[in-house]
Amino acid sequence: MFGIWKKKQPQDPKHWYVVNPNFDTITSEFYDAIEYDLRQKEITGMEISRIEYAEGGMLSAKRVYLRMRRERLVFDVCAAPFGTSWFFSYRFGEIPLVIHLWEVLVILIALAGVVWFYMSLFGIMLGPILFAASLLSLLLMMRNTVSMGMQDLDAALLQIPVVGAFYEVFLRKDDTYYRQDTRLAYRDIVDDIIRARIDEVSAVGGIKLVEYKDATPMSHPAVLTMIGDLLRMSR
Repeated sequence: MFGIWKKKQPQDPKHWYVVNPNFDTITSEFYDAIEYDLRQKEITGMEISRIEYAEGGMLSAKRVYLRMRRERLVFDVCAAPFGTSWFFSYRFGEIPLVIHLWEVLVILIALAGVVWFYMSLFGIMLGPILFAASLLSLLLMMRNTVSMGMQDLDAALLQIPVVGAFYEVFLRKDDTYYRQDTRLAYRDIVDDIIRARIDEVSAVGGIKLVEYKDATPMSHPAVLTMIGDLLRMSR
């Protein structure tokens, strides 16, 4: 379950790439350099990991990506050879928040198990009362994790399968200016670091001007607008 959750892909990601011809570098060292730069920034609530995606089907070779995640905002970066060239790819987007029926059932079964434990430990009368008090205290703490200075706990709760979705929907306080601003800062800091490291490793390989190419797919409305403009121009 945890592995599947970690490999969830962001929805409608911003995507750009760089292709350096006749170029070679070491992927792990490139990832290490980005990780080092990011840790120096001390960004609260950010998780850095390396995940594998299959190049094709289930039995195909794996490609290692560097992932930076804060809340549900995700960067996936890849550095890999392609023939005699080398490419760097970048994707940034948001993992969609979805609560499935099976997750609701898991929560209900877990709560029923805890209630049964309290009743077996404290009795039929006192058990439910103590359970309700414990649950209320836990919910109040989870409701105020950020205001209590527990950003790491907030980040950890968001990443727990099943629990994270319920925490964000029902307990986490509504979006604030501060959260909006920190998301923008997080996006720009990580983007700048990735570009700086690509520029640096490319310069070492003799490439002075790095060409960043946008690969973000156009939305359907944008495509229709573009087609309409072309038709009007052709009249």
